[in-house]
Amino acid sequence: EVEKADVLVVLGASLASPLCGQMLQYYTGSNLILVNDTEHYSDQRADIIIYGRSDRFLSDILAECRKQNQD
Repeated sequence: EVEKADVLVVLGASLASPLCGQMLQYYTGSNLILVNDTEHYSDQRADIIIYGRSDRFLSDILAECRKQNQD
């Protein structure tokens, strides 16, 4: 499934973590988004970096989706 993805969102993990490393070797998409509360040297691999808590990021995305659906 990772190979088929256009966008990959990594929440709350370093791109250098073992699991991310395994997944990233299969990712060929063009938009790697990282959401993490701490900086790491491997962050530069991401196309978009958001420093903050993953739960708050997801809450904000959900609120924005609900807002757009009401308009």
